[in-house]
Amino acid sequence: MFSSLFAFILTAGPLMMTPGLETALVLRTSISEGHRAGFGVVLGICIAVAFWGSAAAFGLTALLAGSPFGFFLLKMVGALFLIYLGFNLLRKPHTSLFDPKEVGVNDKIFILKAIRNGLTTTLCNPGFALVVLALFPQFVPPHYPVAQFVLLETVIQMVLAALWFGALVAGGIPLRSILGKPTVIKNFDRLTGIVFIAFGILLLTMTRPN
Repeated sequence: MFSSLFAFILTAGPLMMTPGLETALVLRTSISEGHRAGFGVVLGICIAVAFWGSAAAFGLTALLAGSPFGFFLLKMVGALFLIYLGFNLLRKPHTSLFDPKEVGVNDKIFILKAIRNGLTTTLCNPGFALVVLALFPQFVPPHYPVAQFVLLETVIQMVLAALWFGALVAGGIPLRSILGKPTVIKNFDRLTGIVFIAFGILLLTMTRPN
């Protein structure tokens, strides 16, 4: 069992650290909106990881992958959501470091919005669901209850996500003061918007596994 968990960590860890959509979202939020919003995004990502891992444990992810309509619906929702976020960043990029107190935004609403962004970004990503479906069952030891082990893998994946993305947020704290110029902030938001749109278009071309 422990050798299987160790092998899972060695595989899932590097995959988690591969630059992608969540990485772009965490860095952009941490630098533009501050570390509290960054950690809110991380919490949202971890909640989404818990959802997809639990879905895999109880067979819902396999059901989704096997349903042409379900996969198409998730793909369309995820792609349109990412493209929407991307266009918003291109249309109205921040020109200064965002401080909710300065613009009169309630702290709780501010953090909840960050959590929502992290949650929906990972939740609407069929690519992440397929990775969970393909990866997690491969490490289940023989004669071990599949659902229990996949849930254990899910907890490990959540810890890995919290550690890695939390480190990115911490890394964004000094960058926030270094990159605080209006032009830099605006261009960073625009670059993130382009990344979101590119991922959205990529999702539209994704095909259901046979």
